[in-house]
Amino acid sequence: MTILDDYISYVATLTDAPYPVIVASAYWLLSSTVGFWFEQKQVPSFGARRCNLFVILSGASGIVRKSTVMEYAEHVYRKAWTEFYNDVNIDIDVEDKFIEEFTVEGIADVVEELANSGVYDFVLTTDEFGIWLQRTSSTHLLGSKGLLSKLYYGKGYKQNLSRRDGKKGTRRIPSGLYWTMVAAMQEPEQYLTESDIKQGLFRRFFIVSVDKRDLREYKPPLTDEHKLLSDNLDKIAEKLKNIMLRLYSFSGFDPIEVYFTKRVKDKINEYDRQNNEYVKRNYGLISNVGRYMTSAWEHVTKMTMLNAVADVDYFSGKVMNLRGIPTFIIDDDRFVELSINIFEPFKERVIDLIDRITFGKRQPNLPDIELVGEEIMSIINKNGGRITVRDLLKKLKTTKRQIKDYVITLVEREEIFVVLEKKRKNSFILFTDSEKAKEYVQERNLTSGEHVASLLSYKEFEALW
Repeated sequence: MTILDDYISYVATLTDAPYPVIVASAYWLLSSTVGFWFEQKQVPSFGARRCNLFVILSGASGIVRKSTVMEYAEHVYRKAWTEFYNDVNIDIDVEDKFIEEFTVEGIADVVEELANSGVYDFVLTTDEFGIWLQRTSSTHLLGSKGLLSKLYYGKGYKQNLSRRDGKKGTRRIPSGLYWTMVAAMQEPEQYLTESDIKQGLFRRFFIVSVDKRDLREYKPPLTDEHKLLSDNLDKIAEKLKNIMLRLYSFSGFDPIEVYFTKRVKDKINEYDRQNNEYVKRNYGLISNVGRYMTSAWEHVTKMTMLNAVADVDYFSGKVMNLRGIPTFIIDDDRFVELSINIFEPFKERVIDLIDRITFGKRQPNLPDIELVGEEIMSIINKNGGRITVRDLLKKLKTTKRQIKDYVITLVEREEIFVVLEKKRKNSFILFTDSEKAKEYVQERNLTSGEHVASLLSYKEFEALW
């Protein structure tokens, strides 16, 4: 059992909050405490990737216990950091590190106030993130989305102001600070627009979208067992504090470099390659899903570091001075595998969300199968009785995911027939006439001298889609 496992188990046992919400809050907690000390430099851009996460918990208000779970995670954060500062004799009020008003001025003024007090990390938090998103077009919030993108990567910020009447001329946020976020919102499609999705900030969010599939067995709100939760959370805080003290004794407040061995790097790179192929095949690289997926490897990289740190027995033997540089060597790709397995369901939900926002906003009342079926049949017939799936998507101006159920239903009804072209990157060709589909397969195989095309059954097509 790791620290992550312990925390998730404690919260899940005594609340009925959905597991995805609990899991995401656990990763935020780890990233905002011991994660502060680690950075990964084997990345494509200048600088390094820290372990910070911008976690957004989303779902129906009251039902999925977002605020409750946030409260638990923030309690552990406060206790771990407070006891850490006490043990190293640093006078810092942990409450000062929480920022709830995401205006440029509000963030800059708080940071400037604490710039010389030894505070190097901050927490952005709100349980009404959707409301903030709606307000970002107002005058006092202009520039705040761009600022959050900069803070995510630890970049500095400068705002030039008027010096009239003796006012200060500049607001500054220094570079190198460590920013995390834990926030909550109701169903994201109520607040997010297609424009939001296209912006870089969206793909930096670690979004957890919860629905009725994730609801767990009801637990009563009043029970004596809840007394145990506080004690168990304090145990987690104590464990985190002890790791933080060890890391502080090793490198002070300077980040420790994380080094991935070839086996670990190859696993993450392969994951990114598969995502790239998936996007090209189903959406196109310059698409809303394509934009989001460019950061999937980054989330998995951060989770890999956090999973390795959470395994205290493993972590203890892997932190060392390597050529005079404090280094944490990760050479076990099981941490990558674990990260991918946890992140994939989150990613799939976000892709569904993007589809609902982009496709649903353009076509808010989704037609029934009869109407869509007629349109598909019409397009194929106008195209000479056959069409590739790729060309069909272009003509319908939709995505493979959105049209899937309609096409499969037509194949099941034997209203359209599918030919698989194996030598053309497994492309599908749709026919409205079964005889023409058979003739096409025979001709292709005869002229090529090998089996390059085949007529698919409904179940074969559904499995390959």
